[in-house]
Amino acid sequence: MIATLILAAQLGSNVFVARFGPKVVVSLGMLLAATALVLLTRLQVDSGHTARLLLPLIYRITRNS
Repeated sequence: MIATLILAAQLGSNVFVARFGPKVVVSLGMLLAATALVLLTRLQVDSGHTARLLLPLIYRITRNS
């Protein structure tokens, strides 16, 4: 997980900001965070995160690849 954070930070600072500019990168980051918070509102006290969040996320990632 730490390696992923380091890689994302390097990509964000060196590649994406240089290519798209800081406004676009920050806007996409905020949109991603807002989407994650909306997905978290779907959780109930007794529901598992696997069925509600993890499986749809994996499906969307593999479908777009």
